[in-house]
Amino acid sequence: MSILSNQVAITLGIQDVSQLRVSYGRDWADMLCNLPGNLICGQASGHSAHFASEKFGRTLQERATISNNTRDSSRSETQQLEPVVPVSKIATLSSGEFVGITADTPEQPLPLKAFHGRLMPDPVVSEYEKVGGGRTPVVRNIGPEEVQANFRRIHNEVEDMVDARFMEMNKTSDLKRYIVKKKFPVNTPP
Repeated sequence: MSILSNQVAITLGIQDVSQLRVSYGRDWADMLCNLPGNLICGQASGHSAHFASEKFGRTLQERATISNNTRDSSRSETQQLEPVVPVSKIATLSSGEFVGITADTPEQPLPLKAFHGRLMPDPVVSEYEKVGGGRTPVVRNIGPEEVQANFRRIHNEVEDMVDARFMEMNKTSDLKRYIVKKKFPVNTPP
Protein backbone atom coordinates (compact mmCIF):
# COMPACT_ATOMS: atom_id res chain seq x y z
CA MET A 1 0.00 0.00 0.00
CA SER A 2 1.50 3.28 -1.09
CA ILE A 3 0.26 6.60 0.22
CA LEU A 4 0.47 8.02 -3.30
CA SER A 5 -1.59 5.19 -4.72
CA ASN A 6 -4.45 6.22 -2.44
CA GLN A 7 -4.05 9.87 -3.43
CA VAL A 8 -4.15 10.93 0.21
CA ALA A 9 -3.69 14.59 1.04
CA ILE A 10 -3.23 15.56 4.66
CA THR A 11 -4.36 19.05 5.64
CA LEU A 12 -3.43 20.64 8.93
CA GLY A 13 -5.55 23.66 9.78
CA ILE A 14 -4.68 25.62 12.87
CA GLN A 15 -5.80 28.98 14.14
CA ASP A 16 -2.59 29.72 16.02
CA VAL A 17 0.68 27.86 16.56
CA SER A 18 0.41 28.44 20.31
CA GLN A 19 -2.82 26.38 20.44
CA LEU A 20 -0.96 23.46 18.88
CA ARG A 21 1.86 23.87 21.41
CA VAL A 22 -0.61 23.76 24.31
CA SER A 23 -2.19 20.54 23.00
CA TYR A 24 0.94 18.67 21.88
CA GLY A 25 3.90 20.39 23.52
CA ARG A 26 6.50 22.58 21.85
CA ASP A 27 8.58 19.82 20.18
CA TRP A 28 5.63 17.91 18.68
CA ALA A 29 3.89 21.12 17.59
CA ASP A 30 7.02 22.40 15.86
CA MET A 31 7.51 19.03 14.17
CA LEU A 32 3.90 19.01 12.93
CA CYS A 33 4.17 22.58 11.63
CA ASN A 34 7.37 21.80 9.72
CA LEU A 35 5.95 18.78 7.87
CA PRO A 36 3.73 20.46 5.25
CA GLY A 37 5.28 21.71 2.02
CA ASN A 38 2.39 24.10 1.36
CA LEU A 39 1.47 27.00 3.62
CA ILE A 40 -1.48 29.37 3.37
CA CYS A 41 -1.65 32.05 6.04
CA GLY A 42 -4.14 34.80 6.77
CA GLN A 43 -3.66 37.55 9.32
CA ALA A 44 -1.64 36.26 12.27
CA SER A 45 0.56 37.64 15.00
CA GLY A 46 3.06 36.40 17.55
CA HIS A 47 4.49 32.89 17.09
CA SER A 48 2.24 32.15 14.11
CA ALA A 49 3.35 35.22 12.14
CA HIS A 50 7.00 34.56 13.00
CA PHE A 51 6.68 30.89 11.97
CA ALA A 52 5.02 31.80 8.64
CA SER A 53 7.58 34.51 7.91
CA GLU A 54 10.43 32.03 8.50
CA LYS A 55 8.78 29.50 6.13
CA PHE A 56 8.97 32.04 3.29
CA GLY A 57 12.70 32.40 3.80
CA ARG A 58 14.96 35.37 3.27
CA THR A 59 16.36 37.19 0.26
CA LEU A 60 19.52 39.23 -0.18
CA GLN A 61 18.68 42.96 -0.37
CA GLU A 62 21.07 45.77 -1.19
CA ARG A 63 21.05 48.80 1.11
CA ALA A 64 22.65 52.17 0.40
CA THR A 65 23.45 54.66 3.13
CA ILE A 66 24.44 58.27 2.49
CA SER A 67 26.16 60.24 5.24
CA ASN A 68 26.58 64.00 5.03
CA ASN A 69 28.78 66.20 7.16
CA THR A 70 30.15 69.74 6.81
CA ARG A 71 33.06 68.76 4.56
CA ASP A 72 31.78 65.95 2.35
CA SER A 73 29.29 63.16 1.92
CA SER A 74 29.90 59.43 1.73
CA ARG A 75 27.90 56.56 0.38
CA SER A 76 28.15 52.99 1.59
CA GLU A 77 26.41 49.93 0.17
CA THR A 78 25.72 46.75 2.09
CA GLN A 79 23.82 43.56 1.49
CA GLN A 80 21.51 42.13 4.13
CA LEU A 81 19.25 39.10 4.34
CA GLU A 82 15.68 40.34 4.75
CA PRO A 83 12.50 38.26 5.15
CA VAL A 84 10.60 37.71 1.89
CA VAL A 85 7.35 38.26 3.83
CA PRO A 86 8.03 40.17 7.06
CA VAL A 87 6.14 39.46 10.28
CA SER A 88 4.65 42.97 10.07
CA LYS A 89 3.11 42.16 6.67
CA ILE A 90 1.47 38.98 8.00
CA ALA A 91 0.18 40.84 11.06
CA THR A 92 -1.51 43.51 8.92
CA LEU A 93 -3.24 41.35 6.29
CA SER A 94 -6.87 42.33 5.74
CA SER A 95 -9.87 40.03 5.93
CA GLY A 96 -9.83 37.73 2.89
CA GLU A 97 -6.15 38.42 2.21
CA PHE A 98 -3.63 35.57 2.26
CA VAL A 99 0.04 34.86 1.71
CA GLY A 100 1.28 31.42 0.86
CA ILE A 101 3.96 29.18 -0.49
CA THR A 102 3.41 26.03 -2.51
CA ALA A 103 5.56 22.95 -2.98
CA ASP A 104 6.38 21.59 -6.41
CA THR A 105 7.98 18.48 -7.87
CA PRO A 106 11.01 18.03 -10.11
CA GLU A 107 8.64 16.87 -12.86
CA GLN A 108 6.43 19.93 -12.51
CA PRO A 109 8.51 22.86 -11.21
CA LEU A 110 6.65 26.04 -10.33
CA PRO A 111 8.38 29.28 -11.39
CA LEU A 112 6.58 31.25 -8.66
CA LYS A 113 6.04 29.35 -5.42
CA ALA A 114 5.09 32.23 -3.13
CA PHE A 115 1.89 34.23 -3.52
CA HIS A 116 -0.06 37.09 -2.00
CA GLY A 117 -3.73 37.13 -2.88
CA ARG A 118 -7.16 38.37 -1.90
CA LEU A 119 -10.48 36.56 -2.09
CA MET A 120 -12.99 38.83 -3.76
CA PRO A 121 -16.68 38.16 -3.07
CA ASP A 122 -18.96 37.65 -6.05
CA PRO A 123 -21.14 40.82 -6.17
CA VAL A 124 -24.19 38.89 -7.47
CA VAL A 125 -24.01 36.35 -4.64
CA SER A 126 -23.37 39.12 -2.08
CA GLU A 127 -26.51 40.98 -3.20
CA TYR A 128 -28.51 37.73 -3.02
CA GLU A 129 -27.29 37.17 0.55
CA LYS A 130 -28.25 40.72 1.56
CA VAL A 131 -31.89 40.12 0.68
CA GLY A 132 -31.99 36.93 2.76
CA GLY A 133 -31.66 34.39 -0.03
CA GLY A 134 -28.27 33.18 1.12
CA ARG A 135 -29.51 31.08 4.01
CA THR A 136 -28.49 27.45 3.84
CA PRO A 137 -31.52 25.18 4.19
CA VAL A 138 -31.52 22.65 7.04
CA VAL A 139 -31.30 19.20 5.50
CA ARG A 140 -31.33 17.32 8.79
CA ASN A 141 -30.61 18.02 12.43
CA ILE A 142 -27.43 16.48 13.78
CA GLY A 143 -26.96 16.02 17.49
CA PRO A 144 -23.81 15.69 19.58
CA GLU A 145 -24.14 11.88 19.57
CA GLU A 146 -23.86 11.72 15.76
CA VAL A 147 -20.88 14.10 15.78
CA GLN A 148 -19.10 11.99 18.43
CA ALA A 149 -19.87 8.73 16.58
CA ASN A 150 -18.54 10.22 13.32
CA PHE A 151 -15.39 11.42 15.11
CA ARG A 152 -14.82 7.93 16.55
CA ARG A 153 -15.41 6.30 13.14
CA ILE A 154 -12.91 8.58 11.39
CA HIS A 155 -10.41 8.22 14.25
CA ASN A 156 -10.62 4.41 14.02
CA GLU A 157 -10.24 4.46 10.23
CA VAL A 158 -7.12 6.62 10.51
CA GLU A 159 -5.67 4.34 13.20
CA ASP A 160 -6.35 1.30 10.98
CA MET A 161 -4.58 2.96 8.02
CA VAL A 162 -1.60 3.93 10.19
CA ASP A 163 -1.39 0.43 11.71
CA ALA A 164 -1.48 -1.14 8.22
CA ARG A 165 1.33 1.15 7.08
CA PHE A 166 3.41 0.34 10.17
CA MET A 167 2.95 -3.38 9.54
CA GLU A 168 4.09 -2.88 5.94
CA MET A 169 7.09 -0.82 7.09
CA ASN A 170 8.02 -3.48 9.70
CA LYS A 171 8.44 -6.00 6.86
CA THR A 172 11.08 -3.81 5.17
CA SER A 173 14.38 -3.33 6.97
CA ASP A 174 15.05 -0.01 5.19
CA LEU A 175 11.75 1.46 6.40
CA LYS A 176 11.65 -0.17 9.84
CA ARG A 177 14.13 2.32 11.28
CA TYR A 178 11.77 5.24 10.54
CA ILE A 179 9.04 3.99 12.85
CA VAL A 180 8.58 6.22 15.90
CA LYS A 181 7.49 4.24 18.94
CA LYS A 182 5.97 7.18 20.85
CA LYS A 183 2.32 7.97 20.12
CA PHE A 184 0.85 11.46 19.84
CA PRO A 185 -1.56 12.44 22.58
CA VAL A 186 -5.09 12.57 21.17
CA ASN A 187 -7.53 15.11 22.50
CA THR A 188 -11.03 13.81 21.91
CA PRO A 189 -13.89 16.28 21.83
CA PRO A 190 -16.19 16.28 24.84
